Amino acid sequence: MGKGRRIDEYLGGGRRPVEGKAGECDKIIAERAAELAAEKVAARFLSRIVDEIEAMRREVESLKAEVEKLSKQLQSSGAGGRVRQRHRSKGGSNLAEVLAKEGFILGSEAKAKLGLGPLRLKSEAEEVGAVVIEMEGDIAVMDRRAYEEFVALLASVKTSDPIEAARQMGRYERLFTELRRSGRVYFDARRSMWRIL
Repeated sequence: MGKGRRIDEYLGGGRRPVEGKAGECDKIIAERAAELAAEKVAARFLSRIVDEIEAMRREVESLKAEVEKLSKQLQSSGAGGRVRQRHRSKGGSNLAEVLAKEGFILGSEAKAKLGLGPLRLKSEAEEVGAVVIEMEGDIAVMDRRAYEEFVALLASVKTSDPIEAARQMGRYERLFTELRRSGRVYFDARRSMWRIL
């Protein structure tokens, strides 16, 4: 009987793998599979980043719209506040107009001039950005420009005599007298000038 073939020869056992086209093909397939897996991971990562950027863009647009809405409300409420103030004030006159004309108003005079009590006067003064000076039993409300003018004029008066100093204060004479009476204005002898507390 002729030599028979071993079974492992049929199954390819005992043989070294063939180098060449088949081995190269396996290597290319493995590399391509790795590339595809990396691309898939990168695509998922980029997709998350794009989603986050889109969410942030929507949030920025929403915030921008909200800011514009609030800005419009502030503008309209500012105008509405001035209109309401005119309606509340006595004789069509309002606090801003009185301050522009006279420079200041005392809380004790606000009822007669504006129909406002001292508390309401203080509240409206804050609304229009006026300076409020607390005094003993009263308040003085001043336009900011008038306040700066008053302080500069006060510093320029060199006499320590309060009556003479009051005369030199011009339209602020009565205000000077009231502030001095309540201890808010004093003569600084060291600097030879009147000062406000």
